[in-house]
Amino acid sequence: MKNKLTLLLTGLLIPGAGHVLADRWRTGVSMQVLLLSVVAVICISRHLFAPYALLGLVAVILILHCTSGILAMRGAQQRDIRPRTIIQTLLFIAIALTCTTALFFNKATVLGINLYYIPSTSMQPALEPGDIILVDTWTYRSEAPTVGDIATFHDPLLAPRTLIKRVADIRSSSEEDMAIFFRGDNANHSSDSRYFGWVPVTDVTGRYVCTLPCVVTN
Repeated sequence: MKNKLTLLLTGLLIPGAGHVLADRWRTGVSMQVLLLSVVAVICISRHLFAPYALLGLVAVILILHCTSGILAMRGAQQRDIRPRTIIQTLLFIAIALTCTTALFFNKATVLGINLYYIPSTSMQPALEPGDIILVDTWTYRSEAPTVGDIATFHDPLLAPRTLIKRVADIRSSSEEDMAIFFRGDNANHSSDSRYFGWVPVTDVTGRYVCTLPCVVTN
């Protein structure tokens, strides 16, 4: 019973870890690869932007965690967990967390999505302080911004910072020379292109998709 509980909890924590602890490391690796593949496919296919898809993705991840724990527990052997499998499991968990962390911090490039926290009132009423938003970082690879889009871009006055404003105007002599005039919806409380000028299209990093929980805005 003690072994089964340990395998259950380990499998719930990290999909596949319970299997590795039970000395079924191939199954454990398969569980972890399945989890990362599901996340990648849903993001890369852009299905993540469908209504309530993010909630569905969270549900799928939770199901995979639960399934991993239950299967690891059901396949438990009567013999005690050996030191070798404990070391293998710790190594597996370290690798799994490293891969997950790398995927998260590179999600804008690898998965084409990003998350941002709204700190100010500059985009009220469309975006409220405290909102967490989902941004498509690939959309402007294949199409140009259009007036009315809510987009993210590098702050011209503070390069590492990202701002989010609405596209108010576009000027272009060619696609390469396109520049965007950004305005905050709450104009009286927004530092935007009225202060820092036109923003090169190359500094635009993504298009706002929705506010979490995920309800797509068109």
